[in-house]
Amino acid sequence: MEKRTINIYEAISQMRKLTQENTDFSIAFMSCDTSREKSSGMVELTKVKLRSGAADNAYKNSEYIIDYLNIETNIPGRFYEILLMYFNGMKITL
Repeated sequence: MEKRTINIYEAISQMRKLTQENTDFSIAFMSCDTSREKSSGMVELTKVKLRSGAADNAYKNSEYIIDYLNIETNIPGRFYEILLMYFNGMKITL
């Protein structure tokens, strides 16, 4: 059985498209708290839409961060794009 994969840049493009169409999607990523130098493991969210991010110079590494809204809890969040592991059940490749 072949696993479905998607390139990280194509996944981000599809996330933007789905958000514009007002359609939610699922993601999984590794958490990363750089200020505390720790991770809480994998975060899996089933209903997400992207939200407007900060300007690229707003804070450290902001050009590599994706901002999202968890539709189920209405809580915003963010993650480093390189830590994205799954998009709509597809494994992310570089």
